[in-house]
Amino acid sequence: MRFNQFANVYIKIIPALGFLLFCIVVLIYTYPRSNLKITTNPSYWGAFGDFIGGVLNPIFAIFTLIGLVLTIRLQMEILEVQKKELVATREELKKSAEALEIQNKTMLSQNFEGTFFRMLEKQAELLNRIEFPPGSGAFGSKAVRYILDRAKNKTLEGNNFLSAYEGIYKQNKSSMGPYFRNLYHTLKLIDKNQHLADNEKYDYSSLARAQLSSDEITLAFYNCLTEPGKGLKELVIKYRMLKHIDTSRLASANLIDDNTFYPPETFLARD
Repeated sequence: MRFNQFANVYIKIIPALGFLLFCIVVLIYTYPRSNLKITTNPSYWGAFGDFIGGVLNPIFAIFTLIGLVLTIRLQMEILEVQKKELVATREELKKSAEALEIQNKTMLSQNFEGTFFRMLEKQAELLNRIEFPPGSGAFGSKAVRYILDRAKNKTLEGNNFLSAYEGIYKQNKSSMGPYFRNLYHTLKLIDKNQHLADNEKYDYSSLARAQLSSDEITLAFYNCLTEPGKGLKELVIKYRMLKHIDTSRLASANLIDDNTFYPPETFLARD
């Protein structure tokens, strides 16, 4: 019989058993004296009380002690059950918290990726708005190639390569400015995301770099050396956006060897 079943039986039987014992003790005391009439003699009732108390008090004390033990045992079982329920509740809360965290991370990731890919689409759109020479009808990749050619030719003519580029940039600031600002904010979106691990940031930056042609990367080399391109330069170095640069498109292939422009690792693959 399980303990709680025993306790239920005990609770049901003890009151009846106590009453039965009381009746038996009364009969034991009164039966030999059944010829006596009802009396008000204090000595009789005093002896009756002493007899009843002497016999029943130890028995009831034992019943009380057993009941106390049962109560303590039941309380211990209740506490044990509550403890198990508390542990189970904690586990459920932990699982719920983990599930909520995963859901939140998934939602944040979806929001990030949605913004990221829209910015990549915008990057391609802004590229196609670049026209060079102005009014020539040469847009996009073709315009970028003409810009690099013009910068290289001006350098060969004796101009400083950066001054040559800055002159071209000023002529096309309205289209080239938004192009590089969007690239800056795309990399910044990756860099400032606190929910991305470093390897994830490098993966997304590599994806952004993959959208750029070698001519665009060469153009970014020039732009990051100008005053407006300082913010972009930090991110270009950090995420090695110049990895696939075509040195033949630079004013001089030796420019990448000048550490005052970029540290050597800017042009290397990340391990």
